[in-house]
Amino acid sequence: PMGATGMYISTEDMAKLGVMYVQRGVYDGKRILSEAAVDEVLKRGFELHPVGDSGFAFGKGGMRGQFLYINKKTKRVVAIHSCDANLDEILGYLAENDR
Repeated sequence: PMGATGMYISTEDMAKLGVMYVQRGVYDGKRILSEAAVDEVLKRGFELHPVGDSGFAFGKGGMRGQFLYINKKTKRVVAIHSCDANLDEILGYLAENDR
């Protein structure tokens, strides 16, 4: 699958990025990003934009039905690759129920 402007990434690897964000820059026990960098990304919406009004959920879409959702409070990560999923419906469900 192709994401962003030519980056190819699997659903599993996309989920790993989400896990790194919900663990404040740490993945598999190793620091990848500083906590300050994670805070900056979420504060400014560089890559992940707010989902719903909880202040804890963020997401990023890509070409051809890709989406990464993270929730800092629940530590939930959802990675989706689909050509025809109704992402608005999925995001609406997550925003209402993942609190």
